[in-house]
Amino acid sequence: MNTIIPSKRKNETITIRCTSHEKDVIKEKANKHGKTVSAYLTDAGMAGRERHMSKDRRMARNLVEFIQCLDDCYGYIHSGNIETEVLEVMFNRIMEGAGKLWENL
Repeated sequence: MNTIIPSKRKNETITIRCTSHEKDVIKEKANKHGKTVSAYLTDAGMAGRERHMSKDRRMARNLVEFIQCLDDCYGYIHSGNIETEVLEVMFNRIMEGAGKLWENL
């Protein structure tokens, strides 16, 4: 049985228009990642949308968790039954949540 294997040879060309500043930034990013401009743009184009959507979902999840921490802390403070240790744990959760939000920006 003969199986046809698609060629992995890159023989297609795409031409894009950009400013000289954009070109410089793209070259710098490609160099930073140890790739050619062609490889960098191909990788970015093939994965960009999925990566962006994944980041949006992660950001939304972290935001919901952060708001829940704030809500829990607010409810606890207004309960009138405050223990320093519990409050410290809650504030640590808030700080961790804020850190996650900053990481996703």
